Order: sequence, then structure tokens, then C-alpha cells
Amino acid sequence: MAWTVQFVLKSFEGVDDPVHAERVLKILLDALTATNLSYLRQHPETPPLYKSGVRYQRERPERFKTFEGTRWLEHGTGELFRDIPEVIAKRGGDCEDLCAWRCAELLAQGEPCLPTFRWHERANKSMLYHILVNRKDGAIEDPSRILGMTLGQGFYQQKKAPL
Repeated sequence: MAWTVQFVLKSFEGVDDPVHAERVLKILLDALTATNLSYLRQHPETPPLYKSGVRYQRERPERFKTFEGTRWLEHGTGELFRDIPEVIAKRGGDCEDLCAWRCAELLAQGEPCLPTFRWHERANKSMLYHILVNRKDGAIEDPSRILGMTLGQGFYQQKKAPL
């Protein structure tokens, strides 16, 4: 059974302060990458991402609740950040899950890289982010596309996030 850690963040509501939201997203991506890197160091037998048998799986928005005082409060929809063992157990993950695994893998091999993202604004003014790997040579790698995401499953007209 997985231990669940929830962050209840209002940083992603609307686009009033997209720079703050992007900073928070970068912190979360770095944390998942560091968690995966630690896992890979403890479990060197872990197969490489692209040979693991996992596939891109579009995440369905989750409804989150927390118990506060004497009642459950609903916080709306959210995003699940899954580490390597959870991605393996589910036999797939979405863009941040796959990207954080790939970044950890490259870092474990000594190659500097960064999780990065692109976005576009939806009609309701919320932001849709897509997570990618920024390689040492400047190339952008998209584990989601490599592992089965089609253009119809996401968006690909993207603006580069200033990191």
C-alpha cells in the first residue's frame, strides 16, 4: 500500500500569478525527481524507463478531501505525482511521473538534466502543463510521447516556461 502525501495548494488557481505557480511546479518536479533518484540508488536493479514495460497513461482528475477538525473538506481536483515503484505497479504514468523517472535515471548515470514544462491557457483561464526532460545538450525529450501519448491525448502547441 502506497503512503500518500497531499499538498493542498492554491498556487494553481487561475492565472493571477503564473510565475509563482510555475516556481511551485518546478519545486514539486524537482522533489519527485530527487525521490526517484534516491530510489534508483537503493534499487539499482530497476529497469530503465524505456525498457520497463510502462506506458503513458493519461491521468483522470482526482477529487481530494482532507479531514479538518470534525469534517471532511473537498479541495477540488488535483494531480497525483507518482514515484517509480508506483508507476511500475500501475504499469504507467502521466507526464510528470515519466519525466521525473527519466530525469532521475539520467542523473544516476551522471548526465545533468532538468524537468521542464510547456503550457497553454485553457478557455476557463486555467493552465495546462506538459512536463518534459531538458537534456544537457539542450535537446528536449518527451517520455510521454515516446511511451505512447498521442497528439490527441494532450496538447503540443506549447509555450516554453521560463525557468
